[in-house]
Amino acid sequence: MNTNYLLPHSFKKIGWILFIPSFIFGILYLIFDLEPAFLDCKVIAFFNDEILEDLTFVSITENNLLNEIIGILIIVSASFIVFAKEKKEDEFITRIRL
Repeated sequence: MNTNYLLPHSFKKIGWILFIPSFIFGILYLIFDLEPAFLDCKVIAFFNDEILEDLTFVSITENNLLNEIIGILIIVSASFIVFAKEKKEDEFITRIRL
């Protein structure tokens, strides 16, 4: 199997360094509902369904960006971990990836 599409092994260490703090911070965000004021900004909402208001499909709304930042960090770091080569790529690992 050709493994040209895999990242170098050093990306696995970078992925773990990013994943662990972002995962812990994500859990803390869910438990304590942290929303720092400096991350509040106006963003485009493609679907906005406010309670007791009209349904709008494209509008500008105020939103805190912390949950998006945490989500992107978790997805990128997990991708680094999953798509990095192992130190020793043998036939068993090749078959598992296939």
